[in-house]
Amino acid sequence: MGSQDKTRAQLLEELSVMKQRVDELEERTIFHTNLLNAVGQAIIATTLQGEIVFFNRFAEQLYGWSAEEALGRNIMDVTVPQISQGQAGEIMAELGRGISWSGEFSVQHRDGTVFPALVVNTPILDPDGEFVGIIGASSDISARKQIEEQLQQSEVKFRNVVEQSVDGIAVTDTQGLITVWNRGIEQITGLTALEMLGKPIWDVQFQMDTEAIKTPERQQQLKAEFQKFLRTGKAPNAGKLLESELVRPDGTRVAIEGVVFPIEIGAGFMLASITRDTTERKRMEQEFIRLQRLRAMGELSAGVSHNLNNILTGVLLPAQMLRGKIRDPAATDLLNDIIASGKRASDLVHRLRLSVRGIEEGVLEEVSLNQLVHEAIRNTRPRWKDEMEAHSFSIDIITHLDEVPPIKGTQTRLYDILINLIFNAVDAMPKGGRITIQTAQLGEAVQLSFSDTGMGMDAETVLHIFEPFFTTKMEKGTGLGLATVYNTIVQWGGEIDVVSAPGKGTTFKLLLPLWNQSSATRAEVSMERATRSGKLLVVEDDDIVRNVLGRLFSPPHEVRTYAMARAALRDFAAGTYDVIVTDLGMDDLAGDLLARQMLAIDPSIATVLISGWELPVDDPRRQPFDFFIQKPFDGLDQVKHAIACAIELHDARIAGAG
Repeated sequence: MGSQDKTRAQLLEELSVMKQRVDELEERTIFHTNLLNAVGQAIIATTLQGEIVFFNRFAEQLYGWSAEEALGRNIMDVTVPQISQGQAGEIMAELGRGISWSGEFSVQHRDGTVFPALVVNTPILDPDGEFVGIIGASSDISARKQIEEQLQQSEVKFRNVVEQSVDGIAVTDTQGLITVWNRGIEQITGLTALEMLGKPIWDVQFQMDTEAIKTPERQQQLKAEFQKFLRTGKAPNAGKLLESELVRPDGTRVAIEGVVFPIEIGAGFMLASITRDTTERKRMEQEFIRLQRLRAMGELSAGVSHNLNNILTGVLLPAQMLRGKIRDPAATDLLNDIIASGKRASDLVHRLRLSVRGIEEGVLEEVSLNQLVHEAIRNTRPRWKDEMEAHSFSIDIITHLDEVPPIKGTQTRLYDILINLIFNAVDAMPKGGRITIQTAQLGEAVQLSFSDTGMGMDAETVLHIFEPFFTTKMEKGTGLGLATVYNTIVQWGGEIDVVSAPGKGTTFKLLLPLWNQSSATRAEVSMERATRSGKLLVVEDDDIVRNVLGRLFSPPHEVRTYAMARAALRDFAAGTYDVIVTDLGMDDLAGDLLARQMLAIDPSIATVLISGWELPVDDPRRQPFDFFIQKPFDGLDQVKHAIACAIELHDARIAGAG
């Protein structure tokens, strides 16, 4: 009896322990269930056959099934994943090896809505390690996918903007390898994206470097500088607009400006750069500076030319008058020397004025360019052939002359331009070489291309070659040749450009406008010489010129001279004079205004302008004058003839009025 009671007591104790364990297991199950229900993911456990044995609350929300409805159903019927049998087999094989699987695929809500889900499947193993089931965690990634799509669209837009930008844009990764190389930077550098993508930025910089000597030390220096920038995001000029220069693969130098800045990515930095080609802008800036310099020199030369012409008039006119009166041969020879030197000085002043201001010589006419090219080559032959061969060197002149229409210009000036270009080329080839002359029609113009294989010029020299008095040949020449060429071409409405480099020769390209009938300029009509004496009024503020003119005109004419224009106007009356001879630039009243006011008083008076200013035919200051004589005068006959014609014009006006 006692032993039976003990057995019962043991059984009751064992039952109590078992009940406690069941309670603990139930509590633990409730805890784990609550824990899995609290997880922000859909947790579903299935057998190997796919029967759902657990379905948490988030799974209810995600798929639209209650746990009671889902338990016992097949997972494929509840979540309806859009997955192929082959992919499902691969997932089961991986899980069977005890390896978790994760991936993305579309699943379906109970209402038919399909959405993307991130799924992580983990194998369930029994105590013996056998694969008995699967527990899967899934979450709706629609929002993430939408953000990714928006980012992708933004990246596409960004890349399109970057690709279409005229500015050069380049970007590296944090290792310094180029990941973006747009069309703009391709055009600037001459290097394609296919060549550059994936290359280290320091190698590219070294390739385009303008350093005179490229050494391994220089390359290592660039690499160290870039790597420091990528590591720290700091560089002395980061974020600042910088001007620089690069060399294209063909050797062309390109002026650029740009900015380099860091883009922070995690613990490192990407490098981005925006670059702009400023070569043309720099050229335009240099051209503007050159034109401003020429304009300033033009204003200076105008005043200098006027004053020198007045001085030379006071030298040449008396010398010419004396030569006509002196019979002593020795004295005549001395006067001839004075006149010849004065005319040389006058020609130099005129060339200075022409080189700076482009005052036209003569009437524009129809000119055959090819014909003048042949003439210039033939007439310069002693210089470029005979003289060179005498020193055991040779120069060849090659021509490629298309059939081109006539251009607008003057025979004399165009011939001088060709001679100037040939002589400059010969001077640039002291040991011989080749000159190539080509003509071709380009639209409404003819292009004259003039190339030599001479020493060439550096960029600084090219910048100044069209400036008056600039020359690299200090032992000869005045430095006015190319300045005159430039201003003549511009005066005709053409263009001129030069390309040169040391050791690579020089090419001038002249664009000359075509001739048309409207290009013609009406020439001044000369008049027959009159014979009678007249009454002249001379207004000239230069004492020497005024006195010389008074002596020149009297006799045979009756002459009265004034130094001040207003004094002459105050004493002027209708019928008092036949001709007024006046200077233009005077202190109290300009000569053209004086002529207008005197014509208002006496419309029959003939007006003669004498001036040291070189005035084109269409200058409005010439409008009130019947005749214009440029100082210094070519000779006494020119002046006397003009006065005689003026007297005849006055008489004709009187007769017409009567």
